[in-house]
Amino acid sequence: MTRRELIAEWTLQPGTGKAIEVKAGQILRIEQVEGGQCVDFNAFNLHDYKEFMHCGRTRTVHGFNPTVGTFMWSAPPRERAMFFILADTVRQNDVLFPRCSAYVYESTYGFQSHTNCHDIQAEAQREYGLTPDDVHDSFNFFMVTEVQTGGTVRISRQDTG
Repeated sequence: MTRRELIAEWTLQPGTGKAIEVKAGQILRIEQVEGGQCVDFNAFNLHDYKEFMHCGRTRTVHGFNPTVGTFMWSAPPRERAMFFILADTVRQNDVLFPRCSAYVYESTYGFQSHTNCHDIQAEAQREYGLTPDDVHDSFNFFMVTEVQTGGTVRISRQDTG
């Protein structure tokens, strides 16, 4: 086995985000340090931001809860594998639920101002010249979801840690 060199390491606090570059052949390790949090993951082609990871295509090919051995696919018309899940010790991932937003928190819970996935992604991606319009639905690592009888969907409290 080839020894891999650690290029960088970050510990992100809940409610924050970070845009990073991952090149072909590199491994991105996402680790949950404390339980109760999920990771909203967006991916873009560094050379063509119009090519981005697409939950819909990933869901169509691999189902609602992708895990080891599955790819994250880019949107049509490109439809290429962008990332491969090499290992997954938690096996609680989701591509069914869209990212949360300020609107969801206000309309559903009455919060006038609340940290949300869309705004976190928009801020993290800004350094690459991307705008809030470029944020797309996220691959949700560590998010427990299910489709129930009758077609309703549910997010359960995750118990990893």
